[in-house]
Amino acid sequence: MNKFNRKTMKIDTAVLLAAVSFILTGVTKLLLHFIGNTVYISAAVRMGLTSVISMSVPILLFCYGNIYRKYKSTDNKSKSSAGFSVVSVLFGFGCCTGLNFIISLIRSIAKTENTYGASYNDMCEFFLMILCAGILPAVLEELLFRGCILTYLREYGILFSIVLSSLLFSMIHSGPANMIFAFAAGMILGTIRIVSENIAVPITVHLLNNVLALSLTAANSFLSEEWSSLLFYLTGIIGIAAAAALLPLMLKAELPGMNLRRFIRDFKAVLSSKLFCLFIAVVLLMTVLG
Repeated sequence: MNKFNRKTMKIDTAVLLAAVSFILTGVTKLLLHFIGNTVYISAAVRMGLTSVISMSVPILLFCYGNIYRKYKSTDNKSKSSAGFSVVSVLFGFGCCTGLNFIISLIRSIAKTENTYGASYNDMCEFFLMILCAGILPAVLEELLFRGCILTYLREYGILFSIVLSSLLFSMIHSGPANMIFAFAAGMILGTIRIVSENIAVPITVHLLNNVLALSLTAANSFLSEEWSSLLFYLTGIIGIAAAAALLPLMLKAELPGMNLRRFIRDFKAVLSSKLFCLFIAVVLLMTVLG
């Protein structure tokens, strides 16, 4: 089997894992909707169950099916220092906070609804939402997309694995704004996963980003509109400033195998994947239909 065909098979496998997650998300939401007509299920529990089912199943398929083979590469896979991992977390969190700020502005202009809802009735509901919509998705999504899929594709190039895993990550999110944010965030999370060589780094960034987004939403419940807006703008500006300040340190990190020419040449394998093209078509159709 030539390398091109082998790569296409690996891409099909990665797409299949993302597609399983996408399908299970829709099926779980549908089932919870029908169950919710007879038994009350809070929004937080719905999100938590959806995340656990849709992410854990492809992760288990990945592990149980023995899909992963330790890639043979000349890349430097040594662990980074603890200090650099902290820098990576701060940089990634700053980038994601800035992205959240920009996407939230777009949402406010387009007058679309916030994914997490407008307010919380009590602290118990808030902490339940933190667990189910903040912590669980952060851990499970990173394990699937940066832990399984990115690592699985890594032998074909760092840039290739980061872009494709980010693209697949964006496709499991509903709505154009969410998909754009997920792709950009995926690129950041994938990059810091590679430079830190530590899956805990993107998990931490993803978790912090989710908790901050939920906390800002909760702030609307007990702060005036002026103070809530001020907090929103302040966190966004601080995030962008932090990312900009740490960028020189991140640029010193070497990304092994980062070859743009190779990426352009090899990405034709993605376009030759019928499963990938079908998945793209289905996601676009679902997005258009709402």
